[in-house]
Amino acid sequence: MGAGLVSSCGHAATPSAPPKQPERWPPTLSDLHFVWTAEPGIDLLSQPVVALRAYTESKALVASGGSLDYLYPGFNRAVEPNAPPNMGNPYSTLSRYPEPGGDGKRLAGTALNHVLRIAETGRDVTVILCNWTYGAAWQQRDGMYRIQTPNAGATAALVVERISLLAPADRNLDVLAPQKGPSPYSLIDVFGGWKIVGSLWAFNTKGFTQEWKEWPEFPQDQAACADRAPVSVERREYLTSAERPRSDFPTLPSYPGWPVETK
Repeated sequence: MGAGLVSSCGHAATPSAPPKQPERWPPTLSDLHFVWTAEPGIDLLSQPVVALRAYTESKALVASGGSLDYLYPGFNRAVEPNAPPNMGNPYSTLSRYPEPGGDGKRLAGTALNHVLRIAETGRDVTVILCNWTYGAAWQQRDGMYRIQTPNAGATAALVVERISLLAPADRNLDVLAPQKGPSPYSLIDVFGGWKIVGSLWAFNTKGFTQEWKEWPEFPQDQAACADRAPVSVERREYLTSAERPRSDFPTLPSYPGWPVETK
């Protein structure tokens, strides 16, 4: 009786340690950080961009880090599974939930995201995101690093994303402290009452068929992102044209990062 509570010497046993929580950052991405910027007037530290940041970073960690364990708290409540194809569902609902990938390879550098615009109609919120892929690269067997892009010229190393959110019925009940700090990942559920209902992304319009129905403004959004490129076309084409040394893909401090008070 009580074998799990009392030792053979009659002393109380040391309480068992709580189950080990999964690591919140993939070891293969230990040298990867996220850096966010936005157009004037768009607040990175409040909703809806906080939910957008948590969603986008979670997807990237899973897609490159190989496990759903790296989803931020609240992700599974805020994001429904992918809708089945060929049943009339909007194209953006078919790939909103990530699949693990990365094949155990190391990705190093900085993921650069710029919030271009936010459109709202009632509770429906659409965010257009410029994602610059030249800042991070995959480690190769010879120790060099490689990142590729299907585009050349002004749109080299550019992915444009369109993310659809559903706002809470009462946004006043869903207020967070400003989400900024030294942690590279979120330690709490920052989605609140926000839902992610759809996601589209594209390098270009090649094979861009179903997307047009939901994203007719893609050419304009792509051009606007290209106009805001942080570095020159020549630099982006250089970084994506061949293997390069690790020093070409610096790991910048996370910005704005996440608070650590709840850790």
